[in-house]
Amino acid sequence: MMRAHLASAMTLLLHDLKKTGAPVPLVEESDWQDYPGAESAMLRSSDFTGMGVWIDTGASEAAQIAMLADQVQEWVVELAEPRVTNWPQCPEHPKNHPMAAVANGNTATWVCPKSKRQVSEIGQLAPPA
Repeated sequence: MMRAHLASAMTLLLHDLKKTGAPVPLVEESDWQDYPGAESAMLRSSDFTGMGVWIDTGASEAAQIAMLADQVQEWVVELAEPRVTNWPQCPEHPKNHPMAAVANGNTATWVCPKSKRQVSEIGQLAPPA
């Protein structure tokens, strides 16, 4: 069973992947990251290509979620099948760039990296329009 901090953050990211129709990884518990206070796992693609992800449990909850969101976003863009190069899609600039994960105080949010406008809390993305 995945450790509590990582499991909680991963649940939010899996929600966003599913709601937006993005590929969803197989998540395997793994202690590959031995940094003190780290919780880690492996994300696997349909072809079983893997990528390690981790969070620092010493960081705030919002920072943990944003940290994991950056890594899941990298998995989607680099390893997921089918390949998705723009996840999560920025509603302001859908053909230009994906949104960025940011910790804003106690909340982790998806924001437009250009305008800095908050689009959604991580874990609350809606299906594309």
